[in-house]
Amino acid sequence: MDRTYDLKKASYQVLKFGAYYKEKCPRRKMRSVLSSNLLALRGFVRYLAEVQDVIWTKDKYSIMLDDSATTEGIRAFHSDNIFNLYDALICLTRSIYRDEHLHEISSLEKFMTELCS
Repeated sequence: MDRTYDLKKASYQVLKFGAYYKEKCPRRKMRSVLSSNLLALRGFVRYLAEVQDVIWTKDKYSIMLDDSATTEGIRAFHSDNIFNLYDALICLTRSIYRDEHLHEISSLEKFMTELCS
């Protein structure tokens, strides 16, 4: 994950995959994950730190607010129509989770607990 080309390509594919399929999945349970052996060491600050917690939606999901909020340029979206760009960045060296269920089922801590029990 430390090659910029891989990060850029993967990020676009996660966004495209989400834009095409995430909203259509029943109960909106489809998740977007980048996985790698190593979390980007050299490129993390430059390419992932500021986008790891990006959320997105589509204009068609905007909700009308009262006139005073709309005139001030405020737009609202129901939480079911807001998606994480990455629900997780899963790597052997360090993982970042924005989805609790993914953390529960795929964290290294969970793996070690299961392995040692």
